[in-house]
Amino acid sequence: MSDARRVDQAHGDLDAHYRDDQMASLLATFAYTSADAASGRPNPTALTIDGNIYNSLASYRSALTTYRRFCEAQEHPGGRLSGLDRAAILAAIEACDAAGSPEAFVGGMEDRGLPNRYWLVHAGRRYPSKAIVHWAMRQQGIEASAGGSLCKATLEELGFVVIDWPELQRARDDFLRQMPGFTSFRETAGAYWDIERRYKNQLIEDARAIAAGDDDDRTAGEGIYRILVGGQQGVPLNWRTLSEVRSAESALTDRFYNALGQLVRSEAPAEEAIAFAVRELEALRDAGIAGLRRGEVLSIPITVWATLHPEEASWFKVAKIEEMGRRFFGRRLFPQNDYRESDLAEWLQLMRALFGLLDKEFGWEPQDLFDVQGFVWVALGGNERVNVAADDTPIWLVTSLWGEEDGTDRFVERGEWSLVYDNDSANNRRVREMQVGDRIFLKDFVPRANDLPFDAGGGIVTANRFRAGGTITEASEDGLRVGVAWDDTFTPRTWYFYTSNHAVWRLKGPSENRPSADMLRAFLLDDLPQDHAWFLNDPFWRDRLFGAPANDKDATMQPTNLILYGPPGTGKTYRTAAEAVRLCDGDAEYSDDAAGRAALMTRYGELVAARQIEFVTFHQNFSYEDFVEGLRPHTDDAEEGSTGFTLKPEAGIFRTISERAAKPVKTGSEGISLEDRSVFKMSLGQSNDPHSAWVYEESIQDGFALFGFEDVDWSAARFASKDAILAELQTRLPDENVTAQRGMVKSPDRFRNQLSLGDIVVASKGLNAFRAIGLVEGEYEYAPKSHGSYSHRRKVRWLWEEPEGVPVAELMSDRRFSLDTVYELPKSSLNLAVLSRLINSGEDAQATGGEALPHVLVIDEINRANISKVFGELITLIEPDKRLGMANALKVRLPYSKREFGVPANLHIIGTMNTADRSIALLDTALRRRFRFEEIAPEPRLLAEQVDGVPLRRVLEIMNERIEYLHDREHRIGHAFFMGDGGTDRKAIDATMRDKVIPLLQEYFFDDWSRIAAVVGEGFIEKRKLPVPPGIEAGEDRLSWSVRSEFASDAYDTLIGKARPASENTAEQVV
Repeated sequence: MSDARRVDQAHGDLDAHYRDDQMASLLATFAYTSADAASGRPNPTALTIDGNIYNSLASYRSALTTYRRFCEAQEHPGGRLSGLDRAAILAAIEACDAAGSPEAFVGGMEDRGLPNRYWLVHAGRRYPSKAIVHWAMRQQGIEASAGGSLCKATLEELGFVVIDWPELQRARDDFLRQMPGFTSFRETAGAYWDIERRYKNQLIEDARAIAAGDDDDRTAGEGIYRILVGGQQGVPLNWRTLSEVRSAESALTDRFYNALGQLVRSEAPAEEAIAFAVRELEALRDAGIAGLRRGEVLSIPITVWATLHPEEASWFKVAKIEEMGRRFFGRRLFPQNDYRESDLAEWLQLMRALFGLLDKEFGWEPQDLFDVQGFVWVALGGNERVNVAADDTPIWLVTSLWGEEDGTDRFVERGEWSLVYDNDSANNRRVREMQVGDRIFLKDFVPRANDLPFDAGGGIVTANRFRAGGTITEASEDGLRVGVAWDDTFTPRTWYFYTSNHAVWRLKGPSENRPSADMLRAFLLDDLPQDHAWFLNDPFWRDRLFGAPANDKDATMQPTNLILYGPPGTGKTYRTAAEAVRLCDGDAEYSDDAAGRAALMTRYGELVAARQIEFVTFHQNFSYEDFVEGLRPHTDDAEEGSTGFTLKPEAGIFRTISERAAKPVKTGSEGISLEDRSVFKMSLGQSNDPHSAWVYEESIQDGFALFGFEDVDWSAARFASKDAILAELQTRLPDENVTAQRGMVKSPDRFRNQLSLGDIVVASKGLNAFRAIGLVEGEYEYAPKSHGSYSHRRKVRWLWEEPEGVPVAELMSDRRFSLDTVYELPKSSLNLAVLSRLINSGEDAQATGGEALPHVLVIDEINRANISKVFGELITLIEPDKRLGMANALKVRLPYSKREFGVPANLHIIGTMNTADRSIALLDTALRRRFRFEEIAPEPRLLAEQVDGVPLRRVLEIMNERIEYLHDREHRIGHAFFMGDGGTDRKAIDATMRDKVIPLLQEYFFDDWSRIAAVVGEGFIEKRKLPVPPGIEAGEDRLSWSVRSEFASDAYDTLIGKARPASENTAEQVV
């Protein structure tokens, strides 16, 4: 706290400052921005600062903020909202009811509004969470501010439920989209009744009959378990567990069924009865029934009880419940590996809260918690009434190509599968992840399948043809090869819809809640036929084939290759922007007036910021290495302390936007919003140190963010304070100078306390790149390792990954990462559009509803570069039918990175060329064959006939006629010179002629002023005779031309032939 003591000495007692205004005035005194530093603003404080003022004051502000938190903790030992209790919140709810509506309630509070996201749920009604908390705070005399996250956490600690209302509304819309015509759960006709409820009612009736029968507990338990497994469509429990139970020792099998029989006939409360059965199943798992994994241990007792008591519980799937908690409530449900009654009680409370909302807010009249479960399962992933394989053996789907050739025979004969190149790509990393015992299948990708075994309504259906299958017998040491025992009995087969063109694709596991992946797993492992009807009826696949709602972007796009050409000033730039926006957004209407043009350019800027539009200018020195990819020197990162460099392949703008466009993006309700989420940078090991590469790899593979520093367990509640962490380290490390500013203190505090559930983590790669982005889904955990390092972790769902790294400029244009291991990135410095796109474009985006967003590459002055040199072999790939996903799709292997590359169909290319620089006739013929050319000619009709006495439209027409006669049509003058500020009045038109038109004519005619005069007339230029200098014999007088300092009053009339030049009778005529 030495910084705080210095402030205390210079500015007075800090405690007094806190009592006065909680140090607000003092912190304002220490405010010093980067703009202040740039302008040279002097030090505003009473402290003496010899070094960098900006950095020093930032350190002092941090110390003051820490001290203020210390004061708050002293004032409120239980937290700033520690004085609140349930009674205070209930009183606030009554006050809201008395006001008549949430709007009226918040209207009476000066500084409150309706929440954008989180609402308190009580008795089936919604209440504004922040306003409720602040009302209660005022009644309790608590003077503090509380943000949305703190209010939510406080309400949940007091036992209330807080809902993410926009997320629930999106789920409602998804549910209604899949259940057309639905109005009430009590209807006995329609899609919901037929798909979700009718068969459940029958199972409830059958289960109750068995429970009420005369059979002993074992027989009753087995009977009910079998009807809930059975193998028929729609049943909730997995048939593979039944198989493992039956194959266990008879004593264990009897215990299993007895436990279920006792459960169905128990008269104890739900929590007590379920807990008894869960613990018995856990004991049976430990005794030898390995199939009783965590998911089954929970789902079997809860589902069995719910079938008999649907008003108390519902069918249960861990993956669905976890997703429900995360999406609707921002909570992690059932986080422990072992069963805890509090977890069950929490889930049931949330289910009852949803029941109330479905009833009172939506008016859907649910009958019991089965209706809540039906809503959740449909809304969060479609109807899952498909019984699929649950074998969790990793499955790798790999290309049958070896290089450019079919490698199937080679692989089978050699008992292996391999890649050709090791360029440290994601594919090489995945090969290294393959383990002995994993299953592997060779596949071909078919972008447009023919002779379909179903009616696709003319839609484009992709397919994977599986050529061979086997088991990995030898793991990879080089990232290229694995040994494989190929199965001689494997029958080649074709799978449709859910497909991949990746060279190496790891199939999602049974616990990852991907019905399409589960069915593909059963198709490959159990030889079960593909249920084409399921895909044809699934909303995502159905919309792709038979027509989605308006503005659907999933169908294969027809790529546009367009070049806009014309002379200068014809509006090519604006037309390019309009065309790019149209290709991205569809036929949006923008008026031709100034407001419409401004709106279009604003939208263009938004799409550029979102990286859907990229802009590049060609020039004589532009090359393939600039455009596609080339080798660039990379210095070792500062964190390594090295000054060397290496040459590494670096993508150019064309490869970058092509790869970006090829990745589908989840949008709308399917996507992850950045609202109410903080963004943190975090290092996962040192990127250039091979000895710590395991940190990143293990984090990604296991779904955690691993954190190093001291091997101290920070799990205890007291370490919620940074001061407590500081004190602990000072005690443990008495010989070190441990301060609050040391990384060993501030980094654990940030990782444990500041990083919240739902926040975004950006994994850096050195200081200038990042390589993964994830969503925090777990609280701090201490998981000690044998080597004593990286013992801290948080559960993270990694949403996007690029092991090679992406430049940090994609996210932050004006800065790089700092050396701090973990810290919050200010949203004001982030390109949020790009970040949102990345977190919604993971590998499974296509399978979960991702859209192939249209992208546009604008190439300005496309005629100024050597096209053959710039495009190289890729000139063929830009042809529409050679694009990825099209009938004749092609890929090439790039020379530097060795990666396979194709151009996606959703990438449009717009080029512009100035015909004054180079005629279209001189363009590379390869380019001309692959682009559509559209002339943008001068349009005098867009100009007013008269502006301030100037016949402007006719002036342009006459000048262009004369230019075309004297030179050619490609050097005419564009109308845009005289639009906007260039043609508002006579003065502006004069300036345009003097500063733009006449200099352009000088360039066109190589300073042949006689021709310039022939175009514009003598009202704009003047000449005088230059006599022969003395001493030069037989010389002739010459003319000196110049632009008039002030144009003649009749210059424009003279130009169009309405007046004779004033100098006609006194000046020599132009020849």
